[in-house]
Amino acid sequence: MTQIKAGIINVSGYVGSELARLLYQHPQVELKSVTGRGAA
Repeated sequence: MTQIKAGIINVSGYVGSELARLLYQHPQVELKSVTGRGAA
């Protein structure tokens, strides 16, 4: 099975962190990069 390589830009708040968590736990997704702002 092929894995999808994904990255998330400008992660902030609850929704962004939940998206990162869900993608990290998904068996077919390889989370390559997550970026965000500390002031958000």
